[in-house]
Order: sequence, then structure tokens, then C-alpha cells
Amino acid sequence: MDKYHLQVSLDTFINAQHSSIPKIQSNKIIVDTITTATQYILPPLSKNTKYFWRVAGVNSEGESRWSDVWNFTTGVNADVQVINNSKLALSSFPNPTSKELNIPYVLPERGNARLILYDLEGRIIRENRIDAGVGEHLLKWDVSRLPSGSYVLGLVTKKETKSEIVQIIR
Repeated sequence: MDKYHLQVSLDTFINAQHSSIPKIQSNKIIVDTITTATQYILPPLSKNTKYFWRVAGVNSEGESRWSDVWNFTTGVNADVQVINNSKLALSSFPNPTSKELNIPYVLPERGNARLILYDLEGRIIRENRIDAGVGEHLLKWDVSRLPSGSYVLGLVTKKETKSEIVQIIR
């Protein structure tokens, strides 16, 4: 598999359980993204809440069937503690999207970084320069005026780069 389609929801996906095509039928899905990473930073979660998740593999032949549905429950304190030696991380949700793209990212050190959205021909579509401290951050981009298609979202620092595919749909 080249990529992974990940969904995290407040319900059990019962209406879409046996389909390889995602059926978003409510606002209970909090993450719907395609990523190349085997780790994913979730958006802030509610305390004492049960979440359900599933994944499908994606390659040039298409998307596999959904995995079994797994779950986890957050504790009394759902906060994430960031350790100063954390690694650079990037994700986006919802993905695919048509209106707004939420971009959580983690910076391992203070300094200048750039969030860049490229088209598949390598042209920069949007760029934000970031001068932020160590830890987790969230940026929201309006993508409602972009044409449908695949884009590459990149987080670039002096030492390393992370990227993932973003799908814009109309």
C-alpha cells in the first residue's frame, strides 16, 4: 500500500461497515484523511469519550476494503503532553474536503517553518511562513476556491520536511 485512508468517528460506522467506499452520513466523523504515514496526530479530543476508527489501504489499483472497526476511550485528561524532543509531524482533516482544511502539526524546535500547498505539477498554490514554538499547532485554510484534485501539503523546516496528499472535492 502506498497510502492509508483513515477515519475516526464518534459512531461505529455501522451504515458503511461493508463498503470500500466511505459513506459520510453524519457529522460524527471527526477525521477522514488519506495519508502516507503510519502514525497520525489526531485533533483535540473530548475527555471521557469513546472513539471508533478504521483504515483502508490505498494504491494505484484503488482502495482496499475497510479494516475491522477498533475503538479507544479518552481519559479524564485528554490533553497531549508534548516532549521537547518530539519529531516533526503533519496531518490534515477532513481529507478529502471542499471548504476548510484543518492542519495540525508539531514542531520539534522553535524556528521558522513553512506550510506549503503544491499542485501535482509542483507549483506553490498557498504558503504560510510560521515562527512558532515547540509543540502542537493548528492552522485552518479556506480551500473552497481551489479546483477539485490532488495536492501535496508540506511542512518544511531547516532540518526536515513532512508531506501528505490532500484531496479537494467539489
